[in-house]
Amino acid sequence: MNSIVGTAWYIAPEVYSKTYTELCDIWSAGVMLYIMLSGYPPFFGESSLEIKAKVIAGKLEFDGKY
Repeated sequence: MNSIVGTAWYIAPEVYSKTYTELCDIWSAGVMLYIMLSGYPPFFGESSLEIKAKVIAGKLEFDGKY
């Protein structure tokens, strides 16, 4: 049985559908850069399932101040 290992913030949407390549590493690097520049993750939720749903939907939440 294959299971997905990793933190929900950094996992690319393709990983959840199991159609991914090494390019998903670029997604993870982009998430890290986003966090370093903004101070918070691009997809936020109260649980891993909520974060996963936002990652799959591709809905970003930007701070209204900027």
